Formats: sequence, C-alpha cells, structure tokens
Amino acid sequence: MASKKDRFKEAISSERSSMADLVEGIAEEREKRIESPAADRNHGRQGREPMARARDSVYNVSSDIKLEDYTDSGSSSGGAGKIIRIVSGLVLLLVVVWVLYFIWGTIFGPSYMLAIAGERITPDSASKWLDQESVSPGAGGEIYIHFQWGKDDLKSDYVRINVYRVAGDGEVEEAILGRRPPSTANYIQFAGPLDAGPYHVFVTDREGNVFTERFVSIR
Repeated sequence: MASKKDRFKEAISSERSSMADLVEGIAEEREKRIESPAADRNHGRQGREPMARARDSVYNVSSDIKLEDYTDSGSSSGGAGKIIRIVSGLVLLLVVVWVLYFIWGTIFGPSYMLAIAGERITPDSASKWLDQESVSPGAGGEIYIHFQWGKDDLKSDYVRINVYRVAGDGEVEEAILGRRPPSTANYIQFAGPLDAGPYHVFVTDREGNVFTERFVSIR
C-alpha cells in the first residue's frame, strides 16, 4: 500500500500534467487566433485587387492627358473665335452705317427728278415720266429730257445733261446740254432727236459729280 508521501507526489505530478495540458491548449488557441486575422486580411486584399487595378488603369489613362493639351488648343480656338467676332462686328457696323446713310439720303437728301418723254414736260407733269423704261419720240421726232430739283437743293452753279448711247460694252456720247441754272426756275430741259436704241442719261455738275441718272430705250 502506498504511503502518504507517494500519494502526495502522484497528486503533484497529475496536477503538473494538467497544467501543462492547459498551457499547451492556450498556446494553440492563441496561434490560431493570430493566423486567422492574417488570412482574413489576405482574403480582403485579394478581393480588393481587381478594383485597385481598375482604378490604376483609369489613372494611367488620365495621366497621359496633359494640361497643355487643353490650354493650348483652348487659347488658339479662343483667339480665332475672337478674331471672327471682331470681323463680324465690323461688317455689321459697315452694313448699319450704309443703311443709315441710304435712309438719311432718301429722307433728308436733295430732291432731284429726271423725266424723259416724247412730249414737252412741265414742272407739274414731270413726276409721271420718271419710271418709263422705253419712250417713243413725239410728232416732231423729238425726245424731251427734263431735270428738276427741289427748292434750295441745287448747290452747283453749273448743270450738265449727258446723253450717251449704249453700244455693246461701252457708251458713246450722243448729246450734251450744259448751262448755268436759271434764277427764275428750278429746272432745265433738253429737246432733240435721238435714234432708236438704249441710252444712259445722267446729270452732273461742273466737276462731274452725278446728281441723278437713269437708263432708257428710245423706240
């Protein structure tokens, strides 16, 4: 039969064995816990890698685009657009000035009438002979050319009626009537025979500045 001393030793040995098993179990559990987060992190990194690669591809493409690609082309196109706007503005301004000049001359400019007929023209009948494209000579074979101006509209001391026959691409002088404006009337008149054909009739001052003109055909 074992003595008390032997039983005490056995109890202590059994207790040590249990403690060793407990320590070993705790160590194994700790190692598992350490390995598990590392595996989870590796798994998460593997899951994120495709997204990272996609982002890298986007960044790689955009990194090839330089700021100069925008600033240079933008400044050049902007400069061309500015020049086009300036030219368009100048053209528009010229058109507006021309229209205003034409309207001003029509409304407020001097009033001139150039009447052509196959009968004698008076100041009262001149207005009905302004637009005929063709005129027939009267009974005496004469053509009457009547130039009339509004009160105070004629600033020249010399008026000349020029009659040119249109021949092909040129014109041939047919008749000239030049004189000082009468002090008692506001018109001058030419009367004479003209052959059939197209004519260019215009009235000028001494320097050749044209007061008015028209084309007419004599039948």
